[in-house]
Amino acid sequence: MKEAANGIAPALLNKEQAAIYLGVSRATLERLVSLGTIPVVRMPGTGTAGRPRNMYAVAALDRFIDQRSTYLIDEPRQSLRCRTGRKCKTRKTAMQALREAEGQR
Repeated sequence: MKEAANGIAPALLNKEQAAIYLGVSRATLERLVSLGTIPVVRMPGTGTAGRPRNMYAVAALDRFIDQRSTYLIDEPRQSLRCRTGRKCKTRKTAMQALREAEGQR
């Protein structure tokens, strides 16, 4: 991100900057906000219309990234087998098979 004239990185980003920071589109950022996943900071308007605008705290965006960070395992993933011994055809039966497999460990 751009640093301010005084050399300090900004604590708040506008919508475009926040979307770039996360590597998503503005529409995706708006969707995440409407779902309550990413908080906004309501800044009072300073223009002639005086409308408030939403800003995004860098700390909140970093928290969002940290909460969703994970490691990918290099081992090939085994396909889950249902009770019949065949591959599970639906997500629900795959999740049931996964819970059963974890219970057997």
